[in-house]
Amino acid sequence: MNMTLKKKLVLLFIVSGGILILLFQVAFHATIRPSVEDQKLIFIETLRKKIHIALSIEEKNIAIHCTNWANWESMKSYVENPYKEFETEVFPDMIFQEDIIDVVLVVKIAPDPSLEEILYYNGYKDKAFMNFNSMNITGEILKIKENIKEKPELSRFILNSGAGSLMVVAHPIYTNQKPAALSGVVILGRFIDRNMLEKISSYTLEEIKSFY
Repeated sequence: MNMTLKKKLVLLFIVSGGILILLFQVAFHATIRPSVEDQKLIFIETLRKKIHIALSIEEKNIAIHCTNWANWESMKSYVENPYKEFETEVFPDMIFQEDIIDVVLVVKIAPDPSLEEILYYNGYKDKAFMNFNSMNITGEILKIKENIKEKPELSRFILNSGAGSLMVVAHPIYTNQKPAALSGVVILGRFIDRNMLEKISSYTLEEIKSFY
């Protein structure tokens, strides 16, 4: 039975449409859609950017605290003439405020390096475990002091302490005399949330596995 012209046209349209859809699928998988490896890289890079943004915000909050403390008149007086009453009255109320800060150091800077000393230190909430020596950052503190003396301005660091990765911000303290002179440095630290990093690592692993 011969097909009418109308039926031939309909059949041709259906076949042509099917071929076009097939070609589109082939082109999409071959050129437009990223490969599995590319998808992994895109995912990891996106995650890296999100982590970077979160850490930058946290670092900015610490930097604001550090700047305010260093410019505080009472802090300047304390560095020039340390006294225990100041530590008792002030630091317990300020340290670990809203869990932003895990480590606080106030270091005296002197013309004679032998006279330089750590005036105040408090680290983490479990002080028996997270004491200054067990964190293994003594050498890093020396580097921070030298850096501040060479460039007396706000500085940022990431330290690998014995207790984990520590985000550190340091700010110089100047005397009240004129011209002002460098007399100390405030160092504030915040442990990068290990639970968060573990969750991110676990989540990343599961997502990468899902590509297979």
